[in-house]
Amino acid sequence: MSRQIDLSAQFVRRAFELGATASMLEAILAGDAGVQGCGTWTTHGDLALPLLTTERELAAGRRAVDRRQHHLYRVLLGLRPDLVGRRDAVGPPARTSSARWRDILDAVLKVTKAGATSGDLARAAIAANGGRKPWLPHFYLGHGIGTNAAEMPMIGTDLGEEFDDNFVFPAGMVLVLEPVVWEDGTGGYRSEEIVVITEDGFAPLTDYPYAPGS
Repeated sequence: MSRQIDLSAQFVRRAFELGATASMLEAILAGDAGVQGCGTWTTHGDLALPLLTTERELAAGRRAVDRRQHHLYRVLLGLRPDLVGRRDAVGPPARTSSARWRDILDAVLKVTKAGATSGDLARAAIAANGGRKPWLPHFYLGHGIGTNAAEMPMIGTDLGEEFDDNFVFPAGMVLVLEPVVWEDGTGGYRSEEIVVITEDGFAPLTDYPYAPGS
């Protein structure tokens, strides 16, 4: 039976075999019961993410895993891209969560262009999620990258709506968008999309699939 740390180690080794040059944080694979109340206690009363990989053995029937694959990066054009992080459940509920995640991302991308503000993106995400913020309270809807894996602007943080509305995106800025969808008792889905802001929209920098388990 494999342990969480064994699978994380296999992932990191394979990433370097494929050309990764550095790892800022460990790759995390952690089991999740799918019920918030059974998870790790947090000061903000919401989900704890990310959690560290442990020596816990992986048993059949685990309902969710958090495959934190980002921060394994290849330095490209001076950027340190936040490559991919996912948190997903298995089975039909996960497909529903991933479909809703995609709807939220599509709504955000529709307003993503030079001249848009962080507030525009945050409001689009909230509207697509039925009026609720589709991100974790201790994180954000998205962030910039460049000389670091996560840097300003941080979209949807406790800096407030005024900050978001006053941050205007210039053409050429690189953003990582990472909504979170969670259905308590089932699990959830989280992925990241990297885009470059253009004058009339955006250009994607990621090309990996989003289906649960992919």
